[in-house]
Amino acid sequence: MRLARWRPVRDWLVRSTENSAPGVWAGIACRKRCIDDKFAEAILAGVDSIVILGAGLDTRGYQPMVPSGVRVFEVDLPENIADKRKRIPETGTVTLVPVDSDTEDLSR
Repeated sequence: MRLARWRPVRDWLVRSTENSAPGVWAGIACRKRCIDDKFAEAILAGVDSIVILGAGLDTRGYQPMVPSGVRVFEVDLPENIADKRKRIPETGTVTLVPVDSDTEDLSR
């Protein structure tokens, strides 16, 4: 990832990926935009809680667009949550929820 900050490496990465999977970068950009739009719509609609399943290293819950009083629950595999806790501290608005949906029941 650090190497991808350097433009020639990033350009090579995009070109090689597009050669093997045409359109993958455009698909990622469209998916990200759709999720961002739905997130913003939910906030504007006045929801007070948002659950992000499979959050990974997503940082939407930490963005300034999240008003105070809106709780964000980021649900992911325990190992992903542990990694995220090392990288990003939990805040009063974001709660990290470790769940292995293969062996645990999310409804509890």
